[in-house]
Amino acid sequence: MSISGSLADIAIVDLLQFVHMSQRSGTLQLERRGEEAHISFHRGRIASAWAAASPSVANYLLESGKITSSQLERADERRRTVPALSLGQALLEDGDVSWQELRDAVAAKVERTIFELGVVNEGTWRRSADEVRADDEVAAALERAVD
Repeated sequence: MSISGSLADIAIVDLLQFVHMSQRSGTLQLERRGEEAHISFHRGRIASAWAAASPSVANYLLESGKITSSQLERADERRRTVPALSLGQALLEDGDVSWQELRDAVAAKVERTIFELGVVNEGTWRRSADEVRADDEVAAALERAVD
């Protein structure tokens, strides 16, 4: 089931509060001037957030000095040779980052994305209950940790 509306009528913060308080799972898809973004929830908690202007998890790890560009290149190369391997999983398996460092980088990305989307007051939204998206950079690592 999905519901939709205009961001001029309901603020993103109110939508986030509704999903959190009702402990819903699903994805809130946002569109403004042809640009798309999404925020996914699992039982009311934000699982991922993405917008075209959002920095990647890799950028957060680089900027915070948790990894070097050569470590990132090596992990990216491994990811290309093993299709089911996410960038996050490659960095974890190589010992380049800890689970906590990866989780902190994902949290920083989500926080910044939500902050930037929170000021949007035009466009449309649609909440899909059947879909929870994970961050492609870390999806396989997160799925493995949850299992």
